[in-house]
Amino acid sequence: MRIERKTWWRYGIFLVSIIVTFIILLTSIVNKKYDLKVGDISPVDFRANVDLVDEVTTKALIEDAVASVQNQYTQELEVRRNALKESNDFFNGIINSRNPMVSLDEIATVLSERGTYGISQEEYFALLSIDNSDLRYALNTINNGINKIYETPLEEDDENKITQSRTEMSDIVDSFSFNEAAKNAIKQLVVTLVKPNYFYDEEATARLKEEAENSITPVLIKKNQTIVKEGDPVNANQLEILSELGYLSESGFNALPYSGLVVAVLSIHLIIVFYLMRFYKVIYEDTKKIALIFLLMNLALALARVMVIISPFIVPYTFLPMLLTILVKKRVGQSLALYSAVFLSIVTGFNVQVLLLLMLTSILSVIFINKVEERN
Repeated sequence: MRIERKTWWRYGIFLVSIIVTFIILLTSIVNKKYDLKVGDISPVDFRANVDLVDEVTTKALIEDAVASVQNQYTQELEVRRNALKESNDFFNGIINSRNPMVSLDEIATVLSERGTYGISQEEYFALLSIDNSDLRYALNTINNGINKIYETPLEEDDENKITQSRTEMSDIVDSFSFNEAAKNAIKQLVVTLVKPNYFYDEEATARLKEEAENSITPVLIKKNQTIVKEGDPVNANQLEILSELGYLSESGFNALPYSGLVVAVLSIHLIIVFYLMRFYKVIYEDTKKIALIFLLMNLALALARVMVIISPFIVPYTFLPMLLTILVKKRVGQSLALYSAVFLSIVTGFNVQVLLLLMLTSILSVIFINKVEERN
């Protein structure tokens, strides 16, 4: 019955220690809440309590990089060749259609019935009335104009340039010394010859935009970096960062830090219990020593939590290992000092310099006590 009572006492000590440790560490991760909106003056210096990504700035950089990527186009060489072929076929068709045995009216009627380019019978008649040498001159001039136009890209979505190019071809036709009916017929041809020869390449454009997006390195806000200084107005980006860090009243509850803290507290306590059960069963079964160990551990945490407000370098890191070495056992002091270092690192905000100092002083203090005992 007495053994069972001692067991329950141990469980009670473990539970109380877990709760006390959790409460002490909770004060290190809970931020004071503020009611702020865009344009308000910052009441204090806000600093990042963890490393995080500035999502707004990163997103803006990505958008700028993606927007700077020009649309990619693929050239279709057949467009120019087809235009020249159509031009040659049209004029050669007029020249070759002449037949001394058939009147020009009949030939013009036959050509107009084909419905090519919407040219009327009267306009075909006007073309047939032109000398072959003049038609060949017109053909060469139009082909030169086509070659000149296709020297530069005609993109499918550049309607202004396409319209301008068709106007240039119409101006070339106006320079001919033909009658108006013949000019109108040729104009109906040349406007169909000007077509886009560069077409939007969606895949290539998407690939370049993805490369531009991936080239942007996320903007990091380092721990203890100032978000907004006291007395400065708060902008929208800063307000979003403060909300993510949990400084604002409207910030949603983030269970992740608390869950992690619960896991850390439980894990370290279980490790300590297992360590004592496995290697120092006599101490583990001594309720008074168990109570002393966890009392000193939580007392050291409480002192550290208070003193870290002033400076993390005046925290009594040697308090716990020295007392455990003197009052319990040297090895226990060393081991438990290392285990509790996790809790002290949370209290001090995972400061690397402090962690190194903590490890060093914990070990040296135990060595110092051991040397003193040897001399005595």
